[in-house]
Amino acid sequence: MPLLLLDLDNTLVDRAAAYRAWAASYLEKRGASPDLLGPMIAADGDGLRYKPDVAADLADILGLTQAETESIVRVLRAGVLEHLVLVPGCVEALRRARAAGWTPFVLTNGVVAQQESKIRNLGLDAEVDGWVISDAVGVRKPDPAIYRLAAEASGLPLESAWIIGDAADTDILGAHRAGIHSVYLHRGRAWDDAFPRPTAEASSLTEAVRIVVESGE
Repeated sequence: MPLLLLDLDNTLVDRAAAYRAWAASYLEKRGASPDLLGPMIAADGDGLRYKPDVAADLADILGLTQAETESIVRVLRAGVLEHLVLVPGCVEALRRARAAGWTPFVLTNGVVAQQESKIRNLGLDAEVDGWVISDAVGVRKPDPAIYRLAAEASGLPLESAWIIGDAADTDILGAHRAGIHSVYLHRGRAWDDAFPRPTAEASSLTEAVRIVVESGE
């Protein structure tokens, strides 16, 4: 059974929409201008920016007090969890992959408590064989070492694995360094030629899984 590695944020779960919903709600609760939503989204950097930097930028944008600044990352993470949903067709896509003989396994950068809460709260723990989270193992994508650790955790060889992910600079670059195939979830974005190209591109998780499944037929 070949290994199918899957990124978590904006691949299996719609973190971008969850952050946007939290930010809009946060502005409303503060009585702040909805015009600040765009700068808040930019400050988040699609969830990939260093959180102390995000906190500092949000403090400037929102005029936060020192106490609010110190707690904003915790508030943000809780808000994302509150609004988080699976991407459309997620469960069906994972089950299609499994039915075709693939072993779904999550490989994600992030904080253990936050990422495991996403996996468990949305029932992904019942749909995948396991997960590796960067903070738990001390190495992050795109370092190929974390791909090897995921393969070891799954008990399957890395050489025949694929990964599906939405980040050129982590998921796809890491796949290139690890020597495995990849599908880039472009989310409407043009490919950045600064990075090695993926094996394939897809507009949705459903399409990405179809590409992987058909590659082995």
